[in-house]
Amino acid sequence: MNRTALSLLLALIYAVTLACSGKSETAGKETSSPAKSTDSTVSLAKTASAEENPAGDSESDLEEIYNKDWAATYFPIEYGSYWIYEGKVSCQLEKGKVAEKDVRLRTDVVDESTGSYDLLFSCNGYFADILNLPRDLLESKQSIIVVPTHPFKYHLKDKDIYYRPVAEGTKTVREDLILSFPLVVGKSFANESGTERADHWYEWYVKEMTPSAKWHVGGKPGEEYHLMFYTNPDRTDVWFVPGVGITRYVYHHNGTVMDVDVTLKEYRLGGK
Repeated sequence: MNRTALSLLLALIYAVTLACSGKSETAGKETSSPAKSTDSTVSLAKTASAEENPAGDSESDLEEIYNKDWAATYFPIEYGSYWIYEGKVSCQLEKGKVAEKDVRLRTDVVDESTGSYDLLFSCNGYFADILNLPRDLLESKQSIIVVPTHPFKYHLKDKDIYYRPVAEGTKTVREDLILSFPLVVGKSFANESGTERADHWYEWYVKEMTPSAKWHVGGKPGEEYHLMFYTNPDRTDVWFVPGVGITRYVYHHNGTVMDVDVTLKEYRLGGK
């Protein structure tokens, strides 16, 4: 073989080797994928489209972002969960008489359904049941009233949680946005006035956060957020600990006497 033929053969071998090497690297990028997670929260987060990821974040980065902001991460509602509240209610009866009673409310999660981007939980026992106590119970001699409960739904959608009363028949009921994550002091949401107000009335407003002395999450004191929703007719204050749920509910009517103050005494998440 002469020198020219040998040079051509070596060049051909080099070109073939280089081409094969490049094809292997590209195929590896196309076929590689992270291990599939069994976490339902992560699985739901992965449904985000490429349009929601203009920065080109990796899938593992998206999992971390969506897990942080996904409503179920903060309020881990599951089938079988319950929360028990105890406290007091004051309600004006006829002729100016005011009934003051100790009350006990139990919230139970009795069913759940999963959509592409949301979770819907059927529950019994919301704080509205205390506000609507039957008059005969308020006038009774019972020392502690076990609040009769009614069905409602918690609707978890993306970063938000809605309260949905269960309507009779085919009546359509508006959902009320009650929580929007992540909670940050100074954050406001669900504005009903249509304008920004310096006093933050007619909207949910995160007033403050303090370490919880009672409720611990992951072996550490939970972060207890104080939220308020004030209007001319009434005022509502809610305390919430991520990983636990609503820990206190306070309602005050500015006219006819109607006051509620209940705190969380016991809870269970799912079958735990």
